[in-house]
Amino acid sequence: MKNFEPGPYVLHEHKQRFEIHPLQDEHGEKTLADVYFIENGGKDKARAQAMLFAAAPDMLAALEAMEGYLASHAEKGDKAAIGLHNMARAAIAKAKGESI
Repeated sequence: MKNFEPGPYVLHEHKQRFEIHPLQDEHGEKTLADVYFIENGGKDKARAQAMLFAAAPDMLAALEAMEGYLASHAEKGDKAAIGLHNMARAAIAKAKGESI
């Protein structure tokens, strides 16, 4: 399942919320998510959550690019690569709504 909007995403700050849009959506007409906050201290946490959401397509692409490299080293018995490969596969599957 890969029905999500392709990245990269950008963040737009408004009075009490952050909006996440695809970068190619110049006019902010296609909102993917809103992260709301309460003025008294919640803005920093909301910004952090919104930034993580906005970075998701880039992180998924990076994991997919590294997965083959890690797999080749895992096949050679590299214990660190085995663990990292398993983590990468699990994260990729989670992002795509798949099981491993």
